Amino acid sequence: RNRAERSLGGSGNGITAAVIDSQMAVSFLLALPIKLAFKLYKSSLPTAMSRRDFARVVVLANIGAKSGATENMGWTRQTTFVSQCRHLAKKARWWKLLQVHQVDFDPRTFDDH
Repeated sequence: RNRAERSLGGSGNGITAAVIDSQMAVSFLLALPIKLAFKLYKSSLPTAMSRRDFARVVVLANIGAKSGATENMGWTRQTTFVSQCRHLAKKARWWKLLQVHQVDFDPRTFDDH
């Protein structure tokens, strides 16, 4: 579990690593029981969102999409999760672009609801 958490950029105490190892993160997530993998994955997103680290959100969303789309490796029938991750990555790319160009915005305005 600790290795999976570190590969997602976490350390278990709220501190996040500067670099996320995407390939290792997917490997570790797929090796964990699915409920624990989802719990670890979900815990990695709030810090990136609250810090408005949209490049990190893109990476994390892509890790989720890859993990959920790898049916032959243990996760099956995760089409909704994969779709949500891909949608989050797409939004985060826009957020990152807006941020680079110093456009003031609220990421919540991009919600579909």
